[in-house]
Amino acid sequence: MKANIDSSKNTARIVGVLFIIGTVAGILSAFALGGLLNGPDYLDVVASNASRVTVGAVLILVMAIALAMIPALMFPILKKHSQPLAIGYVIFRGALETLTTIGLVVGWLLLVVVARQYVDSGATATSQFSSLGILLVKANDPIMRSVVSIVFNL
Repeated sequence: MKANIDSSKNTARIVGVLFIIGTVAGILSAFALGGLLNGPDYLDVVASNASRVTVGAVLILVMAIALAMIPALMFPILKKHSQPLAIGYVIFRGALETLTTIGLVVGWLLLVVVARQYVDSGATATSQFSSLGILLVKANDPIMRSVVSIVFNL
């Protein structure tokens, strides 16, 4: 019985540390990516701050990995109460972290590519790259909002 309590305490500590890592990485990614999309020349800003965007994307990945590990660690504890709910928690939380991370990181990294092409293209194709940049920036909001609300509601 004592070993079981110690194991649960260790799991709780690890989960707490992962939650703190995920939270800090998420906050740092907001600082890294913040302010890049303000103004009409955001593609120029993103192109000149590509390393900042990459760091922000890596921080989002760190956040997602830390938060995705929490359900896996909690599974043994949760299955004592209800195995179907524990499995559902692992699956849906894994889906949430995977889909939102893929959407966010791919969107940000594609925005870097589009911004570089925008700067390199000159005046000939700027409207096409500008339209694609707007699509990448604006598409994340409804997609992420929908995925998060569906998974959390389930």
